[in-house]
Amino acid sequence: MGLKTYEVRIDDQKMRTYVKWTESHTNPSVSIWAFITAVVLLWLNLYGKQIKNDYMEEYAVRKIIESFYNMEITHLNEE
Repeated sequence: MGLKTYEVRIDDQKMRTYVKWTESHTNPSVSIWAFITAVVLLWLNLYGKQIKNDYMEEYAVRKIIESFYNMEITHLNEE
């Protein structure tokens, strides 16, 4: 038994277009989206570290979630 291999064909024109697009520093749409993504990821990182270091808030959220999952439904038998 061996690994099944597949023949891969790479289109040179598509590859050059992709490389040109990824290395483009003059295309403003690429730069703007990269900047927006970087800002969002930086904010998530800083916010996550703040939550991680805030033990009382983490404890409160954990207790709320735990109490939600531990709730029991009581059925009222109304006849």
